[in-house]
This record gives sequence, C-alpha cells and structure tokens, in this order.
Amino acid sequence: MSGLRETMNGLREATTGPHEVSTGLHEATTGLREVSTGLHEVSTGLHEVSTGLHEVSTGLHEVSTGLHEVSTGLHEVSTGLYEVSTGLYEVSTGLYEVSTGLYEVSTGLYEVSTGLREAIFKLGECKTALDGAASARGAVVEANAHLRIPQQYGSRSSRISVASALTYADPRMTG
Repeated sequence: MSGLRETMNGLREATTGPHEVSTGLHEATTGLREVSTGLHEVSTGLHEVSTGLHEVSTGLHEVSTGLHEVSTGLHEVSTGLYEVSTGLYEVSTGLYEVSTGLYEVSTGLYEVSTGLREAIFKLGECKTALDGAASARGAVVEANAHLRIPQQYGSRSSRISVASALTYADPRMTG
C-alpha cells in the first residue's frame, strides 16, 4: 500500500500542478478581463472628453460668429455716424454760406441806407436852394406878370405854333 499511496500522492501532486496552472490562468484571464474593462472605461472617458471638447469647439464657433456679427453691426454704426457727420458738415457749410450771404445783404443794406441818408441830406439842401430860388423867382414873376412861357412848336410835321391862354399863365411851383 505504500506504493499505491505514493502513486496516489504522486497523482495528487501531478494533478495539483495543472490545477494550480489552471487556477493561475483563470486568475490571469480575470485580470485581463478587469484590464479590458478598465481600458473600456478609459476609452469611454476619452470619448466623453472628446464629445465635451467638440461641444466647447462648437460653443467657441458660435461665440466667434456672434463677435463677427457684433463687429459687422459696429461697422454699420460707424458708417452711419460717418454719413451723419458728413451731412452735418454739409449743413454747417450751407449755414456758413447763408451767413455769408446775409452778411453781404446786411452790408448792401447798410450801403443803401448810407446812400439814402446822403440823398435825403442832398434833397434837404436842394429843397433849401429851391425855396430860396422860388422866393427870388416869385419876386421876379410878380414884377413881370405876363412874360411868355417858352413853348415848343406843335408836332414835327406841323407848321402851327403852340399859342394858347396857357402861354401867358402864371407859373406855380409847389414843394
């Protein structure tokens, strides 16, 4: 029995080695499965990071598009302000020209006023001279009451002279 026992022990030991190998392979397979599961989780995490980066990239694109639209709007506002400024400059130039014209009109009116004042002054001097002449002439007319007032002859083709009661009438001057 001792030989059988030894054979049984030898068989037991012989089966224990492959069993341990089988157990080791099972543990290795389990470890590989865990590593594979871990790699799958890492891959899933990387996919989620990639998806997040894509969403960030899309958001940045939308921000860039919005900034472009704002820039375009500011350009349009700037163009509008330039056009308003140009219009105000043209209005200002027109007002300056109107002001210059009004100044010239005012200067002309001042010159007319000065001329009228001088004319009125001269008329006053003339009136004074005429009043003096009229009073001197009145004395002469009274002395020669019936002097003939010179008259022209009739029309150019007429041979008749103009002679009427008015020829010897007393002259009257007013003013």
